[in-house]
Amino acid sequence: SYKKATLKVNAPKATITNKATFSTIKVTDAKKVMEQGKGNKYQIADKKLDLAVSSKASVSSVNVTAKNGNVNLKVDGKVTSVSVDAKAKVEINGKTKTKVKLTVNEKGADVSVNVKASVTVNADASISLEKGAKGSSVKVTKENINVEVENNTGKTVTIKDAEGTTHKVETGKSFVDNKADENQKNPETEKPGEDTKQEDKPSQEQKPGNSGGSESTGGSESTGGSTENKK
Repeated sequence: SYKKATLKVNAPKATITNKATFSTIKVTDAKKVMEQGKGNKYQIADKKLDLAVSSKASVSSVNVTAKNGNVNLKVDGKVTSVSVDAKAKVEINGKTKTKVKLTVNEKGADVSVNVKASVTVNADASISLEKGAKGSSVKVTKENINVEVENNTGKTVTIKDAEGTTHKVETGKSFVDNKADENQKNPETEKPGEDTKQEDKPSQEQKPGNSGGSESTGGSESTGGSTENKK
């Protein structure tokens, strides 16, 4: 056990097997890492990596920071939490019986989930829930983001949006929350239903033979966008 040490993995094209426990394991370059230890915390900066957690192993956390990365996480043991903090493609699969806590924090992340998971979405993202993700739930925390959740689990999935509304999404259908695009198309310039009028100035005395004056029409219309949740 090396609980106070950090293991740095920079071994291109190599397959690494770890059985020890470290403070942190940072992977910058490797072909595959096979985790057989207990309680490790992974930081993945490798743009292409397979991380396999064996049936008797446990991982406290996996943090994906590789921009434009492609990470495949196979969980046969236990992984407590996964956070996606980069625009990356992440696949989570395996035979684990423990629900994974998944948090998506970076715009543009594309995550495929094939294990039971509790998903929190904090940025624009695309989430695909596959057959192994039965019993999963999704929570969207912000109103001004675009989120798409595809349900391929074979069962209905519960999704709670940022306003607290619960949506039941049937299998084979998708939930789409595109409030960010709606707000860009329909910016709110004033309170709904409120008209702005310009007061007419008192007319001035004009010289005979001259006709003048200008007509001022005021008022602006605010159009509110709505979000269509496809089921």
